[in-house]
This record gives sequence, structure tokens and C-alpha cells, in this order.
Amino acid sequence: QYKCHSDKVHVLHNATDIDEFHPINQKEKIEIRKKFGYNFDDWIILVPRRLVPKNGVEYAIKAIKKMTNKSLRLIIAGDGLLYKSLKLLSDNDLRIIFLGDVSDSSLIKYYHISDIVLIPSITSEGIQEATTLSMLEGMACGRAVICSNIGGMKEVSEMSGAIITVEEANSDAIALAIENLIKSGNINKLGNKARNYVELNHSYLTYTDKILSIYFN
Repeated sequence: QYKCHSDKVHVLHNATDIDEFHPINQKEKIEIRKKFGYNFDDWIILVPRRLVPKNGVEYAIKAIKKMTNKSLRLIIAGDGLLYKSLKLLSDNDLRIIFLGDVSDSSLIKYYHISDIVLIPSITSEGIQEATTLSMLEGMACGRAVICSNIGGMKEVSEMSGAIITVEEANSDAIALAIENLIKSGNINKLGNKARNYVELNHSYLTYTDKILSIYFN
């Protein structure tokens, strides 16, 4: 667009704190679930997103409502201007839980008790999601991640092979991805791969090294 030579362009995807966002063992996961009122055999899908148009939370809700699995729990951590309309869309489905705003320390615990982290962002006013921190935080916690196939999320998926992407604004695709992931038995394997990728490519130390390399080379 700006006719800048490709040799002069560098792409830096976001970074996260891999010490703060980290995996936990199964015993710890069960204990936190019990404390928060969730069962061991619940399939917990976390949507850590503000309730605004670009985050596409309605498609996560529609996906769950298409599914018959009574053990699903869609936990939506975030608040925003779409709260009332999304609450109405959920139609009092007890599998869909709205947490509202949560503190950073509490959010980490919700990453820990989840099985899947879902980022259903959509293109909004011509703008697509970059390398969203929610995706990287979920990966750093060793969780299986499903994202829309747009923007920086698509790029990370292609480079890592560690997250599942679906067509944006497509609740059928989200539902199918969730079902397939649950049936596959590969949730932990995918989560471990995601954690390893973030450790190597998206920690603050790695990010700093990349910046220094750009400036000094």
C-alpha cells in the first residue's frame, strides 16, 4: 500500500508473560473447578472477550445452542455494550455463563479450568483482529484454542500448526470444530503444542530479542 520495499518490513506478533500464564496439572485443575462450582466431566469453553461487535461472541453462543451436549459450559469472561442482546440470544440456556468483567488473577484461573479457549472474532469495519493476547494467553496456559481464520490469528495458526481456525461469523463451523476436538481426544496434545510454540515465539524475552535484532541489524 505504501510502496515500501519488503526488505524494510518486519512483522512482530504480540507477546505474553509465559510465567504468569502457564499450564497446571490435572489435580490443580480439578480443585479449581470444584471451587468455582464446575464438575470434572464438564467441557468448559472459555470466551475471554469484551462484548463488542468485533469480537463475534454471538457466534459462540449460537454454536453452543446448536449443540446437544449437556456437559458443555460456555463461559464468557467480559462485559460490554452487547451484554443485553447477547444475554437475550442465550435464551436462558444454563450452559452459557456470563461472568461480566473479571480481574486478571481470576481470568488466569478460568484459563486453567477450561478445556478449549474460543476466540470468535470477526472482520469489523474492514479491520481484522491482530495477534490477540487472549489467544496467546490460552496457548501459554496449555489450552486447545479455536480462532476465526482472520488477521494475526490466521498467521499464528499457519506458522504454529497449534491452533484450530474456523471461518469467521460461522456458528456451524464453530460447533463442528468443538465437537471434532472433543471427539478426537487430542485436546491435551494440542494444548501442549500450543504452549511449546508460545514459549519459543511469543514470550517477552523472545519479543525483546526480535526487536533488538531489527534495530541492530
